[in-house]
Amino acid sequence: MSRMEVDGIDAAVSALESLYKDTDKLQEAILDGGAAIIKDQVEKALFQSGHMDSGELLTSIKIKKKTSKDGEKSRIIRPMGRDSKGVSNGYKGFVINYGKSGFTGSRFWDKGNALAEPEIKKMAEQEITLYYKQKGLI
Repeated sequence: MSRMEVDGIDAAVSALESLYKDTDKLQEAILDGGAAIIKDQVEKALFQSGHMDSGELLTSIKIKKKTSKDGEKSRIIRPMGRDSKGVSNGYKGFVINYGKSGFTGSRFWDKGNALAEPEIKKMAEQEITLYYKQKGLI
């Protein structure tokens, strides 16, 4: 019978296991950072669109943390609540973004998301690099 011995495999396995131990913190950092970037860019796009009567829609855009039944974490960025006239900020945001009969939407939300994408990629890359450095992998 043949026999094989390998030295160092336990250290490699241990290093790989430690890589995945703290990924919850990394995930939270990327989700929080990405949500903040999206919120900032959407607010800028709304302001630039010129649809600023009272500013209530702008100040109603909030970030909400969510965890699904399966344990998947996410962030929801949307207008919350109602304005001083009782109109849903979500409805106002929808109409300003997509439009309605007799009113062409500005697509401010879509523009904000598009502007946020390269910033989010850069931020996520920095967070992952920092994580790898903390684990001693780079």
